[in-house]
Amino acid sequence: MMGSFADGRSVGPSEAIDEGDLGQSMVRIGQHKPDLPTVRFATSRPLGVEVLTLGSLLQRAELRGPGRPHRTDFHHLLLVTKGRGTHDIDFECHALEPGMVVYIRPGQVHRFGHEPQLDASMVVFRPETLREAVHLEPRSRPPPERLALAAALIDGLARESAVSEGGARSRALLGALLQALVLAVEGGEEPSESKDLIVRFHAAVEREFHRTREVAAYAAILRCSTRTLTRHCIEAEGRSAKRVIEDRVLLEARRLLAHDSVTVAALAGQLGFSEPTQFVKFFRRVSGETPGGFRDRIAR
Repeated sequence: MMGSFADGRSVGPSEAIDEGDLGQSMVRIGQHKPDLPTVRFATSRPLGVEVLTLGSLLQRAELRGPGRPHRTDFHHLLLVTKGRGTHDIDFECHALEPGMVVYIRPGQVHRFGHEPQLDASMVVFRPETLREAVHLEPRSRPPPERLALAAALIDGLARESAVSEGGARSRALLGALLQALVLAVEGGEEPSESKDLIVRFHAAVEREFHRTREVAAYAAILRCSTRTLTRHCIEAEGRSAKRVIEDRVLLEARRLLAHDSVTVAALAGQLGFSEPTQFVKFFRRVSGETPGGFRDRIAR
Protein backbone atom coordinates (compact mmCIF):
# COMPACT_ATOMS: atom_id res chain seq x y z
CA MET A 1 0.00 0.00 0.00
CA MET A 2 2.56 2.52 1.07
CA GLY A 3 5.08 4.00 -1.29
CA SER A 4 8.29 5.66 -0.17
CA PHE A 5 8.32 9.10 1.42
CA ALA A 6 8.60 12.11 -0.80
CA ASP A 7 10.52 15.05 0.70
CA GLY A 8 7.31 16.96 1.25
CA ARG A 9 8.10 19.62 -1.39
CA SER A 10 5.83 18.15 -4.33
CA VAL A 11 -5.06 34.70 21.40
CA GLY A 12 -5.12 38.03 21.42
CA PRO A 13 -7.24 40.67 19.68
CA SER A 14 -4.15 42.66 18.76
CA GLU A 15 -3.21 42.81 15.09
CA ALA A 16 0.30 44.13 15.75
CA ILE A 17 2.84 42.36 13.58
CA ASP A 18 5.77 40.58 15.15
CA GLU A 19 8.99 42.19 13.97
CA GLY A 20 10.47 38.76 13.44
CA ASP A 21 7.77 37.92 10.91
CA LEU A 22 8.19 41.21 9.08
CA GLY A 23 11.95 40.83 9.05
CA GLN A 24 11.62 37.37 7.54
CA SER A 25 9.06 38.25 4.90
CA MET A 26 11.58 37.52 2.18
CA VAL A 27 13.44 34.76 4.02
CA ARG A 28 12.49 31.54 5.77
CA ILE A 29 9.93 31.66 8.59
CA GLY A 30 11.46 30.60 11.86
CA GLN A 31 14.64 28.62 12.35
CA HIS A 32 13.16 25.14 11.89
CA LYS A 33 12.83 23.25 8.64
CA PRO A 34 10.47 20.40 9.43
CA ASP A 35 10.71 17.49 7.06
CA LEU A 36 7.07 16.60 6.51
CA PRO A 37 6.91 13.49 4.31
CA THR A 38 4.15 12.71 1.87
CA VAL A 39 3.18 9.03 1.66
CA ARG A 40 1.65 7.97 -1.64
CA PHE A 41 -0.55 5.01 -2.48
CA ALA A 42 1.70 2.43 -4.11
CA THR A 43 1.25 1.63 -7.77
CA SER A 44 1.67 -2.02 -6.80
CA ARG A 45 -1.93 -1.89 -5.48
CA PRO A 46 -3.86 -1.41 -8.75
CA LEU A 47 -7.27 -1.93 -7.11
CA GLY A 48 -6.86 1.32 -5.23
CA VAL A 49 -7.99 -0.09 -1.88
CA GLU A 50 -6.32 -2.04 0.91
CA VAL A 51 -7.52 -3.42 4.25
CA LEU A 52 -5.08 -3.72 7.15
CA THR A 53 -4.79 -2.98 10.86
CA LEU A 54 -3.30 0.07 12.50
CA GLY A 55 -0.80 -2.18 14.29
CA SER A 56 0.49 -3.67 11.05
CA LEU A 57 0.69 -0.24 9.46
CA LEU A 58 2.86 1.16 12.24
CA GLN A 59 5.22 -1.80 11.93
CA ARG A 60 6.01 -0.96 8.33
CA ALA A 61 9.39 0.57 7.70
CA GLU A 62 8.00 3.89 6.45
CA LEU A 63 6.18 4.64 9.70
CA ARG A 64 8.48 3.28 12.39
CA GLY A 65 8.23 6.71 13.96
CA PRO A 66 4.42 6.71 14.46
CA GLY A 67 4.43 10.13 16.08
CA ARG A 68 5.98 11.73 13.01
CA PRO A 69 3.63 14.16 11.21
CA HIS A 70 3.00 13.23 7.59
CA ARG A 71 0.39 13.55 4.89
CA THR A 72 -0.95 11.07 2.35
CA ASP A 73 -2.59 11.26 -1.06
CA PHE A 74 -5.35 8.77 -0.16
CA HIS A 75 -8.26 8.31 2.26
CA HIS A 76 -8.06 6.52 5.63
CA LEU A 77 -11.07 5.03 7.40
CA LEU A 78 -10.33 3.47 10.80
CA LEU A 79 -12.59 1.53 13.14
CA VAL A 80 -10.95 1.50 16.60
CA THR A 81 -11.10 -2.05 17.98
CA LYS A 82 -9.07 -1.93 21.20
CA GLY A 83 -7.07 0.31 23.49
CA ARG A 84 -7.13 4.05 23.91
CA GLY A 85 -4.96 6.68 22.33
CA THR A 86 -4.81 9.90 20.39
CA HIS A 87 -4.53 10.97 16.79
CA ASP A 88 -3.66 14.45 15.54
CA ILE A 89 -5.47 15.52 12.38
CA ASP A 90 -4.66 18.96 10.98
CA PHE A 91 -3.18 20.05 14.32
CA GLU A 92 -6.19 19.01 16.38
CA CYS A 93 -5.81 16.13 18.85
CA HIS A 94 -8.59 13.51 18.87
CA ALA A 95 -9.00 11.06 21.75
CA LEU A 96 -9.70 7.51 20.54
CA GLU A 97 -11.32 4.47 22.13
CA PRO A 98 -13.08 1.31 20.91
CA GLY A 99 -16.19 1.95 18.85
CA MET A 100 -14.93 5.18 17.30
CA VAL A 101 -14.51 5.78 13.59
CA VAL A 102 -11.67 7.99 12.36
CA TYR A 103 -11.60 9.51 8.88
CA ILE A 104 -8.60 11.23 7.30
CA ARG A 105 -8.89 12.97 3.93
CA PRO A 106 -6.10 13.09 1.35
CA GLY A 107 -3.76 16.00 2.01
CA GLN A 108 -4.47 16.32 5.73
CA VAL A 109 -1.48 16.52 8.05
CA HIS A 110 -1.75 13.86 10.72
CA ARG A 111 0.23 11.73 13.12
CA PHE A 112 -0.47 8.71 15.28
CA GLY A 113 0.02 8.72 19.04
CA HIS A 114 2.53 6.55 20.85
CA GLU A 115 0.05 4.19 22.52
CA PRO A 116 1.11 0.62 21.55
CA GLN A 117 -2.12 -0.87 22.93
CA LEU A 118 -4.25 1.05 20.44
CA ASP A 119 -5.42 -0.90 17.39
CA ALA A 120 -7.98 -0.45 14.65
CA SER A 121 -9.27 -2.02 11.47
CA MET A 122 -8.27 0.26 8.62
CA VAL A 123 -9.31 0.75 5.01
CA VAL A 124 -7.18 2.99 2.82
CA PHE A 125 -8.25 3.93 -0.70
CA ARG A 126 -7.47 6.28 -3.56
CA PRO A 127 -9.83 9.22 -4.19
CA GLU A 128 -10.87 7.85 -7.59
CA THR A 129 -12.02 4.54 -6.07
CA LEU A 130 -15.34 6.13 -5.10
CA ARG A 131 -17.54 8.01 -7.54
CA GLU A 132 -19.19 10.11 -4.84
CA ALA A 133 -17.45 12.54 -2.49
CA VAL A 134 -16.88 11.44 1.10
CA HIS A 135 -18.46 13.64 3.79
CA LEU A 136 -17.40 12.19 7.13
CA GLU A 137 -16.40 13.77 10.41
CA PRO A 138 -12.77 13.28 11.54
CA ARG A 139 -14.06 11.32 14.53
CA SER A 140 -17.48 9.80 15.19
CA ARG A 141 -19.18 7.07 17.20
CA PRO A 142 -21.85 5.26 15.15
CA PRO A 143 -24.51 3.20 16.98
CA PRO A 144 -23.65 -0.46 17.72
CA GLU A 145 -25.68 -1.85 14.82
CA ARG A 146 -23.84 0.42 12.36
CA LEU A 147 -20.49 -0.57 13.86
CA ALA A 148 -21.34 -4.24 13.38
CA LEU A 149 -22.32 -3.57 9.78
CA ALA A 150 -19.10 -1.60 9.23
CA ALA A 151 -17.00 -4.46 10.63
CA ALA A 152 -18.75 -6.93 8.30
CA LEU A 153 -18.18 -4.68 5.29
CA ILE A 154 -14.50 -4.28 6.14
CA ASP A 155 -14.23 -8.06 6.33
CA GLY A 156 -15.92 -8.31 2.94
CA LEU A 157 -13.49 -5.79 1.46
CA ALA A 158 -10.55 -7.75 2.86
CA ARG A 159 -11.82 -11.04 1.41
CA GLU A 160 -12.60 -9.64 -2.02
CA SER A 161 -9.33 -7.70 -2.35
CA ALA A 162 -7.39 -10.82 -1.33
CA VAL A 163 -8.82 -12.92 -4.19
CA SER A 164 -9.37 -10.21 -6.79
CA GLU A 165 -7.47 -10.38 -10.06
CA GLY A 166 -8.38 -6.79 -10.91
CA GLY A 167 -11.24 -7.45 -13.31
CA ALA A 168 -14.10 -5.01 -13.92
CA ARG A 169 -16.60 -7.04 -11.87
CA SER A 170 -14.27 -7.26 -8.89
CA ARG A 171 -13.52 -3.54 -9.05
CA ALA A 172 -17.24 -2.80 -9.14
CA LEU A 173 -17.83 -5.05 -6.14
CA LEU A 174 -15.02 -3.42 -4.18
CA GLY A 175 -16.40 0.01 -5.03
CA ALA A 176 -19.89 -1.01 -3.90
CA LEU A 177 -18.60 -2.45 -0.62
CA LEU A 178 -16.54 0.66 0.01
CA GLN A 179 -19.48 2.97 -0.72
CA ALA A 180 -21.66 0.89 1.61
CA LEU A 181 -19.00 1.20 4.33
CA VAL A 182 -18.94 4.99 4.03
CA LEU A 183 -22.75 5.11 4.19
CA ALA A 184 -22.76 2.80 7.21
CA VAL A 185 -20.57 5.10 9.30
CA GLU A 186 -22.08 8.38 8.10
CA GLY A 187 -24.43 10.24 10.39
CA GLY A 188 -28.01 9.05 10.47
CA GLU A 189 -29.50 12.34 9.28
CA GLU A 190 -31.38 12.30 6.03
CA PRO A 191 -30.29 14.80 3.38
CA SER A 192 -32.01 18.18 3.66
CA GLU A 193 -32.00 21.43 1.74
CA SER A 194 -29.99 23.05 4.55
CA LYS A 195 -27.39 20.28 4.60
CA ASP A 196 -27.11 20.40 0.82
CA LEU A 197 -26.38 24.14 1.00
CA ILE A 198 -23.65 23.59 3.59
CA VAL A 199 -22.07 20.80 1.52
CA ARG A 200 -22.09 23.00 -1.58
CA PHE A 201 -20.69 25.92 0.42
CA HIS A 202 -17.75 23.85 1.68
CA ALA A 203 -17.10 22.61 -1.85
CA ALA A 204 -17.09 26.20 -3.12
CA VAL A 205 -14.75 27.30 -0.33
CA GLU A 206 -12.42 24.43 -1.19
CA ARG A 207 -12.27 25.64 -4.80
CA GLU A 208 -12.11 29.38 -4.22
CA PHE A 209 -10.49 30.17 -0.86
CA HIS A 210 -7.19 31.03 -2.60
CA ARG A 211 -9.01 33.76 -4.54
CA THR A 212 -11.67 35.23 -2.25
CA ARG A 213 -12.57 35.42 1.42
CA GLU A 214 -15.78 37.40 0.86
CA VAL A 215 -19.04 35.81 2.05
CA ALA A 216 -20.93 37.70 -0.66
CA ALA A 217 -18.87 36.00 -3.37
CA TYR A 218 -19.84 32.54 -2.08
CA ALA A 219 -23.48 33.53 -1.64
CA ALA A 220 -23.49 34.56 -5.30
CA ILE A 221 -22.02 31.22 -6.33
CA LEU A 222 -24.68 29.39 -4.29
CA ARG A 223 -27.47 31.75 -5.39
CA CYS A 224 -28.57 32.67 -1.91
CA SER A 225 -28.29 35.72 0.32
CA THR A 226 -25.37 36.25 2.70
CA ARG A 227 -27.88 36.26 5.56
CA THR A 228 -29.28 32.86 4.52
CA LEU A 229 -25.81 31.37 4.14
CA THR A 230 -24.66 32.65 7.53
CA ARG A 231 -27.85 31.46 9.25
CA HIS A 232 -27.48 27.93 7.89
CA CYS A 233 -23.79 27.84 8.87
CA ILE A 234 -24.53 28.89 12.43
CA GLU A 235 -27.39 26.37 12.72
CA ALA A 236 -25.35 23.50 11.24
CA GLU A 237 -21.85 24.21 12.57
CA GLY A 238 -22.10 26.87 15.26
CA ARG A 239 -19.92 29.31 13.31
CA SER A 240 -20.58 32.01 10.74
CA ALA A 241 -19.97 31.71 7.02
CA LYS A 242 -17.11 34.19 7.38
CA ARG A 243 -15.51 32.00 10.03
CA VAL A 244 -15.83 28.90 7.82
CA ILE A 245 -13.87 30.68 5.10
CA GLU A 246 -11.27 32.05 7.50
CA ASP A 247 -10.80 28.66 9.16
CA ARG A 248 -10.12 27.06 5.77
CA VAL A 249 -7.55 29.71 4.87
CA LEU A 250 -5.91 29.33 8.28
CA LEU A 251 -5.79 25.55 7.90
CA GLU A 252 -4.06 25.84 4.53
CA ALA A 253 -1.59 28.32 5.97
CA ARG A 254 -0.77 25.92 8.81
CA ARG A 255 -0.36 23.02 6.40
CA LEU A 256 2.05 25.04 4.29
CA LEU A 257 3.99 26.19 7.33
CA ALA A 258 4.31 22.60 8.53
CA HIS A 259 5.14 21.26 5.10
CA ASP A 260 7.96 23.47 3.92
CA SER A 261 10.29 26.26 4.94
CA VAL A 262 8.30 28.84 3.03
CA THR A 263 8.61 32.62 2.95
CA VAL A 264 5.83 34.85 4.25
CA ALA A 265 5.69 36.58 0.88
CA ALA A 266 5.30 33.31 -1.05
CA LEU A 267 2.73 31.93 1.37
CA ALA A 268 0.72 35.16 1.33
CA GLY A 269 0.64 35.10 -2.44
CA GLN A 270 -0.53 31.49 -2.58
CA LEU A 271 -3.40 32.29 -0.24
CA GLY A 272 -4.57 35.40 -2.07
CA PHE A 273 -3.17 38.14 0.17
CA SER A 274 -1.83 41.22 -1.58
CA GLU A 275 0.87 41.89 1.03
CA PRO A 276 2.80 39.72 3.53
CA THR A 277 1.81 42.13 6.32
CA GLN A 278 -1.87 41.56 5.49
CA PHE A 279 -1.39 37.80 5.82
CA VAL A 280 0.48 38.07 9.13
CA LYS A 281 -2.31 40.27 10.54
CA PHE A 282 -4.91 37.74 9.39
CA PHE A 283 -3.03 34.77 10.83
CA ARG A 284 -2.56 36.47 14.19
CA ARG A 285 -6.17 37.67 14.39
CA VAL A 286 -7.68 34.28 13.57
CA SER A 287 -5.24 32.00 15.40
CA GLY A 288 -3.84 34.16 18.17
CA GLU A 289 -0.21 33.59 17.16
CA THR A 290 2.17 34.62 14.41
CA PRO A 291 3.19 32.31 11.54
CA GLY A 292 6.68 32.06 12.98
CA GLY A 293 5.32 31.28 16.42
CA PHE A 294 3.16 28.49 15.00
CA ARG A 295 6.08 26.92 13.15
CA ASP A 296 8.31 27.06 16.22
CA ARG A 297 5.57 25.45 18.34
CA ILE A 298 4.93 22.45 16.08
CA ALA A 299 8.66 21.91 15.53
CA ARG A 300 9.30 21.33 19.24
